[in-house]
Amino acid sequence: MIKPDQTLAEDLECERLPDGAAALLPAGTHLEETSGPFITSRSDFFVLKADGVAYRCRHRPRLSSSATGSPAVTIQCDILTTDTPIEILEHLQKEIASAASAVLILEQVYITERGKRAMNRAAHGFFEVTSLALQRDTFLTLARLTDDATMGTHYNVSLQRLIAAMALAGKGGDLKPFREQLASVRHAAKGIRDWRDKYIAHNDLAEAFAQVPLSKISIVVVRDVLTRLGKLFESLSPIVSPGWSSDPSVVLLPGDGIKLLDVVEAGLPPHPDADDHE
Repeated sequence: MIKPDQTLAEDLECERLPDGAAALLPAGTHLEETSGPFITSRSDFFVLKADGVAYRCRHRPRLSSSATGSPAVTIQCDILTTDTPIEILEHLQKEIASAASAVLILEQVYITERGKRAMNRAAHGFFEVTSLALQRDTFLTLARLTDDATMGTHYNVSLQRLIAAMALAGKGGDLKPFREQLASVRHAAKGIRDWRDKYIAHNDLAEAFAQVPLSKISIVVVRDVLTRLGKLFESLSPIVSPGWSSDPSVVLLPGDGIKLLDVVEAGLPPHPDADDHE
């Protein structure tokens, strides 16, 4: 990230964004802080901003401090994503829809009294394993969707990255309201992200032996985060792709969990209380 007091130490050939017009920024140009980072797995470009205009260059610029007049140093600037917003949008749509389906199945099969009774009687061990796996997958998906645009040197596909790509593509004008909306989603998802970081990505020693269960984060919280994600996506999608405004968090065919319970219950023997594991 460029500090606000940085200036160019030498002339820099670059391209103006979003039109790509050739530009030459002279030495001494004051650089503003950018809003990235923006990164692509296909090719790397460095992005900087001067006088409210964004530019990209193919080589890392040499910068010096305008405040101290210190010698020129080479620093890491923000990097431009060449992935188009529509590519990111399509991927996020699938992620949100997948999480929505998983949450609905959890609600229908693994949380209701009917579901717990049927699945415990039919296959108690299978019920326990698949319930935990489905919860973990849902947590991972919601955490990924609310991740930063980058994680160290790795590239993320997240809503933050989508908004960044929209900014560089000149879509949506002032994106501050969407960034604020995303900040609200990330705040709501903090417990989920913490659980992912402490228990799924790796086991912190102190946390591992505490064995905090997933149930500490209620389905109400999960559903709230998913709904917020869907609404934000619904607001962003028509800007990226006119005519596309559906909320992927709304499951259009919600009967799979119920159908599964119908099949399981049909195969159970009579006198359910005899084998009930509740």
